[in-house]
Amino acid sequence: GDSGIYRVVITNDLAPYGEYSVTTALANVNVSSGQVFYVDPTGENTTGESWENAFWTLQDGINAAGAHGGEVWVAGGPITAPIVYDEERTEQWGGTVGEPGRVAGSLVIPSNVSVYGGFEGYRDGEGAKETRLNQRNRAQNIAIIDGSKSRSGQSAFHTVVFGARLSATSNTILDGFHITGGRANGIANDYHTWRGGGVYVYGSSPTISNCMIYGNQAAVSGGAIAAEYNTAVNIASELNLQNCIIFDNTAQRGEDAPAGAANPLRGGGAIFNNRSSTTINFCTIMNNTCGADYTNPGGIGEGSGGIFTWADDDTHPVVTNSIVWGNTPGSIAQSEIGNPAVQYVTAAHNIIQMPLGVYPGTSNLNDAPKLGNTAFTALVGQEVADYIPLSDSPAIDAADANVVGGDDFLGVYRTVGGRADIGALELSEIGPSVACLDSLLELDLADDPDTSDLDPFDFFDGDTSVFAEAPLWTVALAPKAFDCDDIPVTQVTLVVADILGRTDQCVGDIAVTETVDPSIQVTPITRNLDANGEYTLTAADLAEITAGSSDNCTAYGDLSITAVPMEFDCNDTSLPQNVTVTIEDAQGNTDSGVVQVTIKDTDPPVAPDVTTAYDVFLLPNGTYTLTSEDLQTMAANASDNCDLNLGATSSDRTTPFNCGDIGTPVSIMLTVYDMSLNTLDMPVDINVIDEIAPDLGGIAPKTRLAMDGEITEGELLAGVTAEDRCDGDLTASIAVAAFDEDDNPVALPIDPDDRGDGQPWIILPDTDYLFTLVYTVSDNSGNEAEESTVFTLFGLQLPEITVVGDDPAIVECPFEYLDDGATAINPQEGNNDITSNIITVNPVNTGIPGIYTVTYSVAVPGYPSMPHIVATRTVEVVDTEAPVITVIAADPLYWQRGVAFPNDSSIRVAADECEGDITGKIVTTGAVDVDTLGSYVLAFDVTDDEGNVAATEELTVIVVDLLTFTIQPVGARLYTTSDDYVLSATYKDGANLTGYEWFQNGDGLGFVADSSTPNTINLSVTPADLGAGFFDFHAEASDDSGQTASDAATLEIAPPLTALPLEDVVLAEEDDFTWPVVVSGGLGTIHYQWQAKRSGDADFVAIVNGVYGLGSYDGAGTAALKLAPYASAMDGEYRVEVSDDYTTIVVGPAKLGKDTGVPAAGVIGLSILALASALGGARALRRRK
Repeated sequence: GDSGIYRVVITNDLAPYGEYSVTTALANVNVSSGQVFYVDPTGENTTGESWENAFWTLQDGINAAGAHGGEVWVAGGPITAPIVYDEERTEQWGGTVGEPGRVAGSLVIPSNVSVYGGFEGYRDGEGAKETRLNQRNRAQNIAIIDGSKSRSGQSAFHTVVFGARLSATSNTILDGFHITGGRANGIANDYHTWRGGGVYVYGSSPTISNCMIYGNQAAVSGGAIAAEYNTAVNIASELNLQNCIIFDNTAQRGEDAPAGAANPLRGGGAIFNNRSSTTINFCTIMNNTCGADYTNPGGIGEGSGGIFTWADDDTHPVVTNSIVWGNTPGSIAQSEIGNPAVQYVTAAHNIIQMPLGVYPGTSNLNDAPKLGNTAFTALVGQEVADYIPLSDSPAIDAADANVVGGDDFLGVYRTVGGRADIGALELSEIGPSVACLDSLLELDLADDPDTSDLDPFDFFDGDTSVFAEAPLWTVALAPKAFDCDDIPVTQVTLVVADILGRTDQCVGDIAVTETVDPSIQVTPITRNLDANGEYTLTAADLAEITAGSSDNCTAYGDLSITAVPMEFDCNDTSLPQNVTVTIEDAQGNTDSGVVQVTIKDTDPPVAPDVTTAYDVFLLPNGTYTLTSEDLQTMAANASDNCDLNLGATSSDRTTPFNCGDIGTPVSIMLTVYDMSLNTLDMPVDINVIDEIAPDLGGIAPKTRLAMDGEITEGELLAGVTAEDRCDGDLTASIAVAAFDEDDNPVALPIDPDDRGDGQPWIILPDTDYLFTLVYTVSDNSGNEAEESTVFTLFGLQLPEITVVGDDPAIVECPFEYLDDGATAINPQEGNNDITSNIITVNPVNTGIPGIYTVTYSVAVPGYPSMPHIVATRTVEVVDTEAPVITVIAADPLYWQRGVAFPNDSSIRVAADECEGDITGKIVTTGAVDVDTLGSYVLAFDVTDDEGNVAATEELTVIVVDLLTFTIQPVGARLYTTSDDYVLSATYKDGANLTGYEWFQNGDGLGFVADSSTPNTINLSVTPADLGAGFFDFHAEASDDSGQTASDAATLEIAPPLTALPLEDVVLAEEDDFTWPVVVSGGLGTIHYQWQAKRSGDADFVAIVNGVYGLGSYDGAGTAALKLAPYASAMDGEYRVEVSDDYTTIVVGPAKLGKDTGVPAAGVIGLSILALASALGGARALRRRK
């Protein structure tokens, strides 16, 4: 609500000048939301909320700001390469949907949006990226709003528009642009498209400032601008033009038939005011043209090459401080509604071209403005320089004396001189001048400074040492890097430029000091200890260490050098020594560095006079690797002038010692290091020794029956092994000794029946005897192993197992295996049967061919710890049956060309008695080329896992274009009286077609031989012959692949709707009566609607169920209307509208009346009587037919 045009009036009432007032220039105040959106074609076109993310097009930025109000900052280009915004604009404007004037192409600016040009913006990241509005430079950053191709490649009717049919635009600013390319060349039956080529203001109050509007056309009025009265909402436009240059625009004054043919308002080469109060201040309006295409009584609009106003009593346009010159024909014209004597245009302090005299108003001039100052061409371009006044122009200092402050089109201050200049451009002939001050700063070369580190404003006083008629644009210091030659004082150059590009410069002093430390560079050196193990650094060493050091101001040869420490001995050879070296320049600035000085001991260790052999012992794995401790122990026999580095000792033995090294010393070469890594090669003999006994295996308690005879040494050694890490398998060297229960040696072999004295070892009642067996073995190094176990001699007979049936047994996969079992007896107890004690383990799987072992075992009765007695049977599962291949598909198989052939289980399968489904193992010979018509033979083979080969099966595949129905027969619903109905179907392709046949309800109607393809076949049926009912028809075409059927088509046939006549009815008051209608035939659902034409009804109306007078209706939508009860108000004509899904018939009318001669009560059932009459009538009707 606070937006608008403001100015300040300052009044003085102090002595000695007395009272006077000064008025500032007009200032446009737009109340913004504070939200700024950015437009720059070099931005990223994302959010528009920064220069980097700027939109590429104006309308995107304006729409974003229009959502809640805000500003749009638009980037321009330099004078030689302005940015032209000529994108296609698609927002519809100017009328409601369907009206001819609803068009696209214009830049639409809504309320509460301010659009500013003149920014340098992003410029691919190198631009100024302004953050304040006053940082822009309209003189140097040009943005052009071009409508020449914004309407789908054609010119916009208006380049920019404000307002709409039903709403005004307010609180809007357009500032700092060139506006061109509009062509209001009109659309039939529309008004606005003929007016306002550059800008169209529709009942709105925008401010357009600092804009150049040129190269626009209108077929009727307002070549540059049309400010229109909105008759739809009765709102006049209140356009404010400030600091604008409007030139080279044209209004043709043509006819816009028929929308405005009778409207004489035609003119305004630059501006057309239609009942609108436009304010024009500090503008230059030149070289615009108004055509003479249209003439009308009174000459309305003629002579308005500049401005034409059509006014009423509420129209108050104002032109101040402006130039209107060189427009053809004439400058300003007005016409009015009502009083022609009123001067509606207020003009003051202008230069307006007139044939004679001056334009009415205050302080107006009719003198040539003398514009076109070439001194400014290189600064702001020819286009602007053409409108800058010359120094002797009558526009100079001729504007309203009360106006102070503000700026002109380019941004030059008003006023230059005593008063402001008339027109959009203030003449500023004096560029900036600046006088430098000496800076109070002192530079330190330690910071490596240049002028980019300095603030240029430290070198002048903005109030006293700089003068600028035009605002300053840039203030900068000339590039300069400071060095030692600038000590103690040097000068810098300050360069200032105003917005027009004019520059001045000056120089100022600044102090320079030098506190930069020298830069030391150190290089490590290596020196050897002398004969005494000592070394001291020399001056030459220090020079070598610091070679490459420098200072910013002092020469290297003038630097002093010191180092700590300087002396070294054997203790310094373990690591490079850190030495601190310091250099100092002439100013006392120092720098230090730490360098590594390596002190070397080049004397190697010394071997002992006599070396001794070194013993190593093989590990359990039969190897030994020298350890670091071994090496250090051997190396410790050497000596060094400093210290030995025992931990670094190495040898040439890279592999472990092993059993092959036993017996003979192994010579190795030991490398001994001192702390400086000087080496001594010292030979040492190694004795390899084996101390580990062999490993005995397989020793376990043994048992034996006395009845089985003598026990031999071989039997006792069976299963016992011996292994040595070095000597390998020593089983053959094992010895076994037996000892009795008293630990006496027993000679081998052992006779169970003679222990040496003729007596058996087992004497009743004992049943067993325990011997101790001792096993021993020795390796080649004399290491012996020994282990003991128990040998039990039993005096009993073991059970016997007999396998029943075949052994081996053979079973065919996958048939069941039935084991015949085994029997067992116990001889120890009189051969009693212990078969029930047998444990059988049967692992046979008849589904998997292979050899299986069935195990039968039985425990020794009374001796649970003894091993079970075991017998076995071998069972072989075999597969000798070949698999079988089954072809599922028809043979031959006709296949559609172009369709992939699956060759899978849908075509053929394979099965094996043993393996089951082996379809996946089928091997196919041959292939089907589905893209080529022809016959292909596929051969299928398969072999099971046992190598059984199936019989080969073949399939012939014939690739054809299969017979298909492209048009299917269509069913119908028919009356028996309908005309013959033709069923039609079309098929194509196929392999050797033979003919076709139609089928009715599955019954063939006769085969027709016909090999045509494609082929359309027809079947004509007579509904009357078929009679009522449902009939299914389909066609089948035959070829080599068989019969191909079409879809089924169903014919539903029924008699047409017919009805018996509706009989008249006479009733008494309060009778209940059911009035039937008898209908037959029809297709689908039968619908009823009873209608009546009673007293007061103009025609038949549908009866509604419910109360009617004193009576009531029910069943109005059925075949029987119920009067329950009847009342005389129901009297009249009645009929029934009966319809099926296709036809409607009307039954009746019949009359309903009151029988005054029949009593209301006690009469016979009238409904029965009426029904009988109806049936009688029906019979008569049938007889008549």
